[in-house]
Amino acid sequence: MKMKKYLVLFLALPFLLASCEKEENETPEAKITGHYVLNYGSYSSSVGSLSYIDLENSTVQNEIYKAVNGVDMSGKPQYAYEYQGDIYFMGNAVDEIYFVEASSLEQTSNGVSTDIIKPRFCVGEGNYLYISCWGGDVWGDTSLGYIAKYNVTTNEVEKTIDMPGGPEGLVIANGTLFCALNYDTKIGMIDLETEEVSFIEGVPGVSSYFLKDDEGNLFVSIPDTYSISATTAGLGYINTTTKTLEATYELSSITSNYSSIMSFNKDKSKIYVVGGSYDSFYNYSGGIYVFDTELKSFESEPLLTGVSGINGVYFNKQTELVYVMVSQSTTANGLLSFYNTNGELQEEFSTGIAPSWILDVE
Repeated sequence: MKMKKYLVLFLALPFLLASCEKEENETPEAKITGHYVLNYGSYSSSVGSLSYIDLENSTVQNEIYKAVNGVDMSGKPQYAYEYQGDIYFMGNAVDEIYFVEASSLEQTSNGVSTDIIKPRFCVGEGNYLYISCWGGDVWGDTSLGYIAKYNVTTNEVEKTIDMPGGPEGLVIANGTLFCALNYDTKIGMIDLETEEVSFIEGVPGVSSYFLKDDEGNLFVSIPDTYSISATTAGLGYINTTTKTLEATYELSSITSNYSSIMSFNKDKSKIYVVGGSYDSFYNYSGGIYVFDTELKSFESEPLLTGVSGINGVYFNKQTELVYVMVSQSTTANGLLSFYNTNGELQEEFSTGIAPSWILDVE
């Protein structure tokens, strides 16, 4: 997820982080690059957080949202998305979406909670965000799910579109909103012109997130979950012109985490995928598996194995490093670990609790 608009924020950050007062007419020195890490937080609290990783100076500032706004980040943020100069957060404990200005990180408007129940993910098109919402206890009633159509200019949900099955990850391709369903073996689709709903049937398990290739076709994660066992867990490939699931590629250990579980490399020739399992004490560990998009197969050896608490992956296309988000505890800070493409550890940073997504800053 590349965010060029964050350059403005870089120019502002020295004012936020400086230890001494600057003159009003003094031009701050721009940073080179860095990242925001979205931390889901602990299960016992409704508070999440945002960490800023300064790559130039190898430093980290946790709780950057709180430092700017003076209050905790509420809602256990499920996902963060930059769109048209704002960063939108999906609050999944206090059911709402709220946003900050990308140029300052300041929240200047209240969150929106009307027609927002358990928001999960979002994607933008024109003046709208399309937001996947579970709609309630979807694991007990899969009919509750829907897509909220949120107008970013009026800050209101204009309508909701029924999407049963626990809508999760979203992507727009060829005029269609594709929706992963975490409680049904289908892929939901909405024609953005007519808003007609249809489905790709016969998915060998539930689905969670998408990656779009240069042809506009999709890779989709198909995990094995407690609610629905997958006949073939791994990756699926969707032709967005024919709207069919053309192939599946088995990775039985693909994670069912609600986080950044897969990422393209620079030229999209490889996909880095999180896989793992729980032990008898419910401790999660795993590694990073590499899918070759040209050979259409997983490499015989994973990039990493035995990473306790592995939660997400992100590929930095500038440095060509693989970032691994680690959450070994639901009450203690996590880690952001940098590896080269040979699997060698380069650097580590402390984050907030349960790091899940990365916003790229350039």
